[in-house]
Amino acid sequence: IGDWSSDVCSSDLMMDDKGHYVYVVENNKAIRRMVTTGKMYGEGMWMIEKGLKPNDVVITKGNVRVNDGQTVTIDHLEVA
Repeated sequence: IGDWSSDVCSSDLMMDDKGHYVYVVENNKAIRRMVTTGKMYGEGMWMIEKGLKPNDVVITKGNVRVNDGQTVTIDHLEVA
């Protein structure tokens, strides 16, 4: 059995001097999660090799305005 992986759009993926990260929702809070990227493919999609778990909810709208630990509300949940 291999490791689980996910894909995110390049606009959902953030980067700083520590590496790539996304924001996930845990208990109505935005949590910064460091991720390891794999290959980029298609129209700006990145394979995430480490850092996300099945059923993680990745913030895809407003992620550039959110802060770690900030209370968030899910307006729309899309299952990929």
